[in-house]
Amino acid sequence: MPMPDGRGPRWSWPPYTRDGILALLGLLTLALLIVALFFPDLSRFWGRASFQAPASMISAEPSLSTPVRPPPSATALAPTLAPAATASPDPTALVLRASDLAPGYRVQKAEPVLFGSGVGLAPPASWDVVFVPDGGRQTWYIMIESVVAVYADASAAMAAVEAEDVTERRARAVRQAPIPGLGSVQAVWLEPAPDRPGYGTIRITWQTLNVVGQVAAFGPIDPSEPQQTGSLAVIEQGRITAAR
Repeated sequence: MPMPDGRGPRWSWPPYTRDGILALLGLLTLALLIVALFFPDLSRFWGRASFQAPASMISAEPSLSTPVRPPPSATALAPTLAPAATASPDPTALVLRASDLAPGYRVQKAEPVLFGSGVGLAPPASWDVVFVPDGGRQTWYIMIESVVAVYADASAAMAAVEAEDVTERRARAVRQAPIPGLGSVQAVWLEPAPDRPGYGTIRITWQTLNVVGQVAAFGPIDPSEPQQTGSLAVIEQGRITAAR
């Protein structure tokens, strides 16, 4: 129909179309009310799912409106460490034997090591054998000693080697070069005899896992030392390694 001001007619919905749209909107509103009243769980599910994207679609950079979780602690990130390896060999089978030495030696004693009494601590399994010249036979060394002690763990074994270092320092012994083949934790010392000039004791102590080996020799101080006594220590170490 023409407008009062003379402009062209204004377009409007046909009456039947407008009534149909209003009726459809009313039905949708009624349906939403029914869902909200009788199916509240379903409506919450829709609301949650509409904000949850698949993991592959989530950006690695968090938005400013998203709370950022603190990084996990160092303890949580650290890998689970396997317990340190230990060995349980028979120490009597690892010490030196007379057949390992030059001819002319015999066993003077063979028994467990006498450890100091530690409060609440059981002494480690151990064996200590001492060799001396057999009768009047001439030998280079006056005495050779071989010791093996099996501690509860590697830390206790390392502490025993460190304690040997302290003892030798107090005795004013002279530190010697490490012996190849005995590992990185070892104590090699030359202790001159206070009452016999030109003589002394070479004592080599080392750690393998939870096992401590020691070889000592008393005799003339020679330029070949400590390598000569070290060769006996390597024999003992070979048995320790084979028993692991």
